[in-house]
Amino acid sequence: MRMLLVTPFLPHRNVGHGTATVVSRFVQYFAARHELSIVTFYNGLEELALVDEVRQQGASVTALPFPGAGFWYRQRTRINTAFDRRPFMVSLFDVPPMRSAIRQLLRTSTFDLVHIDTTQMGSYVDLVGRGGPKTALVEIDVSMKPLRRRYEQAASWPERVVYGREWRRMCRYEPELCRKFDMVFAVSDEDRQLLATAGVADRLALFRYGVDEDVFEIPPKRQFDSALLFLGSFMHEPNVDAAEWFVTSVLPLVRARVPGATVHLVGGWQEKVAHLGRHPGVVVTGRVDDVKRYLAMADVCVVPLRWGGGVKLKTLEMMAAARPVVATHVGTEGIHVEHGTDVLLASSAEEFAARTVELLRDRGAREALGPRHHGCRSRRWYRRESGRSDRAARAAEKIRAPSPRGRPWRAHRTMPSR
Repeated sequence: MRMLLVTPFLPHRNVGHGTATVVSRFVQYFAARHELSIVTFYNGLEELALVDEVRQQGASVTALPFPGAGFWYRQRTRINTAFDRRPFMVSLFDVPPMRSAIRQLLRTSTFDLVHIDTTQMGSYVDLVGRGGPKTALVEIDVSMKPLRRRYEQAASWPERVVYGREWRRMCRYEPELCRKFDMVFAVSDEDRQLLATAGVADRLALFRYGVDEDVFEIPPKRQFDSALLFLGSFMHEPNVDAAEWFVTSVLPLVRARVPGATVHLVGGWQEKVAHLGRHPGVVVTGRVDDVKRYLAMADVCVVPLRWGGGVKLKTLEMMAAARPVVATHVGTEGIHVEHGTDVLLASSAEEFAARTVELLRDRGAREALGPRHHGCRSRRWYRRESGRSDRAARAAEKIRAPSPRGRPWRAHRTMPSR
């Protein structure tokens, strides 16, 4: 099969973005079995240097600089979106050089499948003409949900106006976009149900992803030093909000009771959270080549997300590394955890601080919560979820078959049951 993969982030785990890590597994699977071409953005010379490593897996890669990183480009895009019906993030990622690159590949090569990741890249499906290759969309994050949450959390009327408009636009745009594809993957039961109620149930499939096996090999920590860890790409606005909320509202309460507590904020686009490094007990590392080093040094991991969507790879990695986790309900969405058994859940800043202090002060509580995830039952669960990446990929391969009588391909005919 000849496949074109269109994805917003260079599919390499060292990029430090959850989507990039998840899609890197797709590349590993497809490049070994099919003829794979990739069109993607990169941000900065560090990411550009990783392109050859992706090519070495057997894929053809076209990588373009992402203009949306620039402040003035983003502001110009915000102004332009005031006069059209598309959400801001869709316009930010829809750029002429990317359209030209995809159009050129479709003109010069024959593909069986065009696979597009995320809603913000979905607009490029319009380049696939009628009678062209089959199309699949992977909804890593159903964007209607985080925008609704962001709107509901708006602290001022200008924010409510802006995010309310974005949410309403996305509620119109996203279902219409999904109906342009032959198949749509959701990453959780909650997201699949949301899309089904939006009118795209006839082409939905479930894609659940897990973590790399080497995360399980991180040894238990022997020396306690009250080290906290938050992972995430700070290009992603929910991660920026989470870091700011934790540092300004939660960490002071923690340090009042555990003065030596420190938190490492690990992830790329660190300039968006660099100002937080001025607070006591905060270390901003920026993008790192291997998060396992920081998972190994953490006594407690935190996932203080107040809004967002999808399944958080960071939470899966923290649990797989046998580190005790304190998280909000948003931070564990789609993972089906139990409070007190798998993680400690919290909603308010006071509750989040109390849960964190409980683990920092009580070695028995840390050991009871963390090592549980090294057990055979948990290890099988993670392997099963990782295996679904391959099974979802095999289901995507079957999209090549003609849709019966022109109807959309029905995903449940080939997707395995849960």
